[in-house]
Amino acid sequence: WASGQYPPSSETLSHAAIYALDPAIGCVLHIHHPQLWRYALDQGVAATSPQVAYGTLAMAREISRLYHETDLAQYRVLAMAGHEDGIIAFGENPDEAGRVLMRLFVDAT
Repeated sequence: WASGQYPPSSETLSHAAIYALDPAIGCVLHIHHPQLWRYALDQGVAATSPQVAYGTLAMAREISRLYHETDLAQYRVLAMAGHEDGIIAFGENPDEAGRVLMRLFVDAT
């Protein structure tokens, strides 16, 4: 359910799923960057199944699965294989989530 002046984003479920994984997560960043997305997929960064559509309950479940079955909890970044160019990073705060993205970017360049 949602309330407020504006309707929720199509990505609300995905973001909420990440916040629910660990109470220490205080920031979720969702970006679109074609080169970084391709690099992440090529390098084996945790990635959702290409068949899972963004903005769905299935995507929220897929993110939870990755957190528990891959190194996502350690690296805190994932590629959304079925959401072209979509990358999500998270951390305790915006600075930490930003550092996660920058580490991936530096590795890619």
